[in-house]
Amino acid sequence: MSHTDAFFHRRHRQKKVALFVAIAAGIVVLVLGLSSLAVVDGLQRASVIRERVGDAQTALVNRDIAGASLAITDATTELETIESRVRLFGFLRPVPYLGNQVSSLIELVNDGRVSLEVIRTLLDIGVDIESDLQSVGLVEGLASVEHFTELTPEMRKELVFALSRKVPDLERAKARLNQQRLGLETLDGDELFFGLRIVRTELLDQIRRLDDTLNVLIPVLSVLPDMGGFNGAQHYLLLLQNDGELRPTGGFWGTYGVLRVENGEIAEIFTDDVYAVDFPSEGVITAEPPLPMKRYLGIDKWYLRDINWSPDVPASAQRALEAYANETRLPDQQYVTAPRVNFQGVILVNPQLGVELLKLFGDVDTGSVTFTPENFYDVLEFEVEQAFVNKGIETLDRKDVIGEMINALFARLKDANTEQLGDLARMTLQLLDNNDIMLYGVKPEVQRIFEREHWSGDLRINAEHDHMMIVDTNLAALKTDKAITRAYTYSVHTNPAGELIATAQINYDHLGGFDYRTTRYRTYTRVYAPLGSELIRVEGSLLNDRTKNPSGAAGAVDVGQEFGATVFGAFTAVEPGANGQLSFTYKLPDYVKEMVDRGEYVLDIQRQPGVGGVALNLDLDLGKPIMSATPPEVSEFWFNDSYTYTTQAGPFQTFNIQLEIKPTAQ
Repeated sequence: MSHTDAFFHRRHRQKKVALFVAIAAGIVVLVLGLSSLAVVDGLQRASVIRERVGDAQTALVNRDIAGASLAITDATTELETIESRVRLFGFLRPVPYLGNQVSSLIELVNDGRVSLEVIRTLLDIGVDIESDLQSVGLVEGLASVEHFTELTPEMRKELVFALSRKVPDLERAKARLNQQRLGLETLDGDELFFGLRIVRTELLDQIRRLDDTLNVLIPVLSVLPDMGGFNGAQHYLLLLQNDGELRPTGGFWGTYGVLRVENGEIAEIFTDDVYAVDFPSEGVITAEPPLPMKRYLGIDKWYLRDINWSPDVPASAQRALEAYANETRLPDQQYVTAPRVNFQGVILVNPQLGVELLKLFGDVDTGSVTFTPENFYDVLEFEVEQAFVNKGIETLDRKDVIGEMINALFARLKDANTEQLGDLARMTLQLLDNNDIMLYGVKPEVQRIFEREHWSGDLRINAEHDHMMIVDTNLAALKTDKAITRAYTYSVHTNPAGELIATAQINYDHLGGFDYRTTRYRTYTRVYAPLGSELIRVEGSLLNDRTKNPSGAAGAVDVGQEFGATVFGAFTAVEPGANGQLSFTYKLPDYVKEMVDRGEYVLDIQRQPGVGGVALNLDLDLGKPIMSATPPEVSEFWFNDSYTYTTQAGPFQTFNIQLEIKPTAQ
């Protein structure tokens, strides 16, 4: 072959290669373009889906289940279109960046489908319930009902029992949602195309909202047939806790009440001064109070008002039922105004409930005083401690104003619209989560649900963890807790012998003076520590306050065991305008040391109900380098062997620290 022929042959081959490359590049561009269009089309259809889900939510608010079902059907159709188109480009997953976007979109489509299926499940439940209601006379369906009270007792019962029967379906739906939620949370949003990132965020928000809804529905529907009085009238002992006079369960029980619930309605609510129960029993009741109450409160008999000595709310609630029964059923009593009732449960509420109800339903004017969210506590205290004298009201009638306010609020509750009822449900859940409302059920199956949802204020002590709970008991210090600011500090270090030494410290700042509701602070303070902890020393304990102990002599320290914990207790006092400190130092048991030796440390902190905002400071030096911690420290405390963390104490918090384990020499 001549040079000329070779040249033209080479040029021809190069043209063929160039043509092939151009065609291949064109195909790639076409595929990439089409796949990009698929992503864009998916985003556009996702916007339509979002609108249809919004339409479904609006329909549900109006109790239009058929309209909501139609909207979800439209949303499902759009999603199926996205799914069929996007899956055509699944082969592009190995392609850098674009493949990741397609994979993410496929995953988002799967998660969206599960979310819509769960919504469909909820709607199917609604359809079944409407069918059940039609069988008992509600022909026009729930959309024709403006308020629950419009339903006949038979309809209400059918509605509640139909919902209760669906709890297993709701639990399965929740399990599916949890799985999808975990998948979405592990999907790295930073690597997604901006539009997909928005879809991920919105879908995750939707799943969280559904999950939150199911978190409320499942436990409520599990107990509603019983608690709602659909199996017969239910009576609850209502205990109003005054957190200005802190007691172990959250406050002094100055007011009690009887709540009767029947067919889902509050049929009757009655409140009165707790002394109306206690006074007629004086000289008859023989129960003796715990020794610290004898020492520092000066009482020798144990009545309902002081019965909540245990910080385990179920234990105190059981004692309350026993005390109420004993004090109202003595044969020779006279002038007994407290009704004799067999209770099915106990409801403990803190003043925050009153504040939140006033925010929701507006100010209440009783005719003699106006309650607002801002003045609720102060005005109520003044009325029952001072104003009643000037108004010529008898001592045992001074708390009638509480009943007047409660009756006004419940009258508004009966007239509440759908939006207000939704706000009330969310508010109640928040108060339950914060232990401002606590529930005890006499039936074990009901109580188990309350404890599972952490609505009962029970002591939660894990025998494999470190644990710390501080419990203050105001003993003869009026309502001084409203003037006290607290801070907790919990520290752990290793001593030369390799033992873990813990210190639980409480700082008290007394910001008040002397007046009708404030005096020097007097508290018997307990620390609940891991079982087997050994006391080393206590600093700040007092024999009594300065009026009875002018020399400031140290007081005795009590050591005991209950609820699977070792308990240390001591008395202290703080003068107005001063600050005080009480600390307990003790050796942690061997099992905590063994946990640390395995490379892990878990600490549970439980906050006393009613104590309000308390700063919590942790300083944990476990003698080993820290690998990770949950929650993490702020960055300035990294790269050392101690865990330093400051936060606001919550009802129950767990701190988990992973430690470095050095290999043992062979």
